[in-house]
Amino acid sequence: MKQAIWKFNLKVADRQVLKAPPMIPLTVQLQYGMPCLWAIVSVDEAEIEMPIIMRGTGWETDSEKLDMATKLRYLGTVQVNGFVWHYFW
Repeated sequence: MKQAIWKFNLKVADRQVLKAPPMIPLTVQLQYGMPCLWAIVSVDEAEIEMPIIMRGTGWETDSEKLDMATKLRYLGTVQVNGFVWHYFW
């Protein structure tokens, strides 16, 4: 299985979908002021859709939509223009 580290630009948006081969997330950090996800990608495998969820500090959440403890994996936190954004998948 061929693998590589890829970068994915992320939006500052409640929800987004990445289309990419299966991956192992490494980190979410800012690059040039924009949130990015770096991940080890299985290059030879078919693309799948991966929902990404973003929440701000202090935001209330609907437990059915965002159950951080059991359903979603934490990817990372970034600070953009004074706001703090937390990314999950």
